[in-house]
Amino acid sequence: MGVSSSHSMNDLKSNVLLCQLVGPACVAVDDNFWEELLQFSFSIPDNSADARLLEEATYPLCKKLEDNTALSGNLGNLVKKFVERVRLMTDETKCEKWV
Repeated sequence: MGVSSSHSMNDLKSNVLLCQLVGPACVAVDDNFWEELLQFSFSIPDNSADARLLEEATYPLCKKLEDNTALSGNLGNLVKKFVERVRLMTDETKCEKWV
């Protein structure tokens, strides 16, 4: 577990979590995979050349996600997990206001 980190944009295409996300196999909504994926991080580009490299590195992953999402349903499951996470954070914020 823990936060996964990719120090190079070139590592994105071989990252296990991202490959599982874009692959043809369905990842169940209650699988721990989603918690690990949502903790994934990498350095954000700080110039246009690096932004272009990020775009080039993620394009094949996005294409695979597009091709496989009808079969896997992983994009929908990602949205569900994201909404769930936002809802939890919103509820926590509301509780903190009352403390």
